[in-house]
Amino acid sequence: TWSAKGVILYRRNDDPSSLYRIPDNSGQPTRVTELDRSRDESWHNHPIFLPDGRRFLFLAGGNDRSKSSIYLASLDSQTRTRLVDVFSQPDYAAGFLLYQRGGAVMAHPFDEKQGRLTGDAVAIAEGVDTDTINGRAVFSASPNGALIYRSGSASGGSGRLTWFDRSGKALGTVAENG
Repeated sequence: TWSAKGVILYRRNDDPSSLYRIPDNSGQPTRVTELDRSRDESWHNHPIFLPDGRRFLFLAGGNDRSKSSIYLASLDSQTRTRLVDVFSQPDYAAGFLLYQRGGAVMAHPFDEKQGRLTGDAVAIAEGVDTDTINGRAVFSASPNGALIYRSGSASGGSGRLTWFDRSGKALGTVAENG
């Protein structure tokens, strides 16, 4: 993930246990996160910056997927806050923490300024293609809340991009199957 403040946050292939930061104009990588061994963590992944460009969300997990959680952390501190226990990459848009649970994209009200969840999560898309190995689901949200996702399974082959309105009504297709 790339912050508007000029910081790139990433997971190194040679050290999946932690997230690292590097200035976008070069420099040396610096470790940003540390494993919590009491929760049997063995890796951190899928970082995404919040709009302030300093705080970020990430998935922490290990061999036991049931102990995976999304955390809020900051470039300015080693402390982190567990937000929700789920095996999914996080996303943030328009006041909501987004993640997948059971193939559904969930929107959980999130007070970005206070760094805490408010209210209950609701499913906003069902049947979303999900990688059960790394927790990555095929969805993305724009800052204004527009959501794009792929339903079904990646093993299903080709598909067609289709525009939908907020009620779920198909408005048209983008291109032929492919």
